Amino acid sequence: MPFFRARFVQLFFLCIVVLLFAGVGCKNNPDSKEALERGVPVTLEYWGVWNDAGQMKPLVDAYRAIQPNVKIVYRKFRFEEFESKLTEALAEDRGPDLISIHNTWMRRYQSKLLPMPKTPLRMPRGKTEKKGVATETTYTITSVPVLSPRAIKDHFVPPVYTDVVIGNEIYGLPLSVDSLVLFYNRDMLAQAKITKAPSTWQEVLDAARTVTQVDKEGKITRSGVALGTANNVARYFDIVSLLMLQTGTQMTNSDGTKSAFHSAPKAAPDRNPGAEALEFYTNFANPNKESYAWNASLPDSSEMFASGQLAMFFGYAYHLPAIKAKNPTLDIGFVPVPQLNPSREVNYANYWVETALKKTKYPNEVWDFIQFSTAELQGEKYLEKSGRPPALRSLVDKLKEDPDKGVFALSGLTAESWYHGRNPAAAEEVFKDLISRVLDGKATFQEALTSAAAQMDQTF
Repeated sequence: MPFFRARFVQLFFLCIVVLLFAGVGCKNNPDSKEALERGVPVTLEYWGVWNDAGQMKPLVDAYRAIQPNVKIVYRKFRFEEFESKLTEALAEDRGPDLISIHNTWMRRYQSKLLPMPKTPLRMPRGKTEKKGVATETTYTITSVPVLSPRAIKDHFVPPVYTDVVIGNEIYGLPLSVDSLVLFYNRDMLAQAKITKAPSTWQEVLDAARTVTQVDKEGKITRSGVALGTANNVARYFDIVSLLMLQTGTQMTNSDGTKSAFHSAPKAAPDRNPGAEALEFYTNFANPNKESYAWNASLPDSSEMFASGQLAMFFGYAYHLPAIKAKNPTLDIGFVPVPQLNPSREVNYANYWVETALKKTKYPNEVWDFIQFSTAELQGEKYLEKSGRPPALRSLVDKLKEDPDKGVFALSGLTAESWYHGRNPAAAEEVFKDLISRVLDGKATFQEALTSAAAQMDQTF
């Protein structure tokens, strides 16, 4: 009996060793059953707002060339319906694998998002070859490196790190980063004998004062600049935020749990930069001020600029195609936004981020595609197709001398963003209300800011 028991133990351990070595061989052999199984068909559902299928097709086709087993179905929604459709899908445990969301929505959706893995992705890269009249695809397991938070800071323009890296985890990557620029009507400035576009806010004020025309009834018939109100100024929230950031306003406390734009800094308790920025902005819509150039009765600022009755308009690259479509003959120039302190330039960012939903069954494929499509080679193809500004520093460098794209590209290098709370849409309404209260004389600048901060804190 001892002999048979000892022989059994020897055979048992021999089987264990054989199985272990068989497992190791399976993992390292690119032609193994695992490699072939990882090449089974996968379909990723991708939801977005601003990109159409034609703009995404080059990225999808390029990815499928190396990953033929992955099919990507892109679906575009109207901005007005996107969040409701997404909320509905998540509640019913269905919907997309990856989505494109606004940079200010990252923390709002954080609990629904899947951060990028911290270890390399093991992906089956496919190669399709003709075998007579048929084709055959073979797969090789490849280790795909993933980006680190430090790499985000090094390779992307500054606002990206601030927005997508949360708790040292990466929650998304952008295809593009748009930043505010100053559009101007060359003919209107020339008629007013203004030889160059403004580069400081004082020059904006001087040019607006020169160009603006008011009739006998006090009606503005031609405007120098669209600033001062909320309802009819495109991206008023971003412009006011820009002014606040340029004046040195601290928008939130250090850990982002409360608003701070209403408070004077500890280093200069007698000066409230947020109130200064708000006063400067609203004075353009105050008939009693020399900067008066705009009011609530005028059309939307983008519409008025396209009609040729507005000299200066603050907007993004995405505004340009719409303006040109409405008025193809309009002679438009664009320059960086004016600065208060040229030695410390500050701009404002507005962009969308590609990210993975936690519910996806294919996390590796989703993150592999996001990294692939936002890298330099594919990113450049996307920019050519979409006409949007780059998110990568390397692409900024390539475009900085371009007469049409250079201003938009370089603006991203000085762009900033800030946390608006978990309901960015509500934050915009809060800013709309504070502007209206000041213009209507219902509150002082400080009172309006303090009330706005209290309202926003409810969403933090």
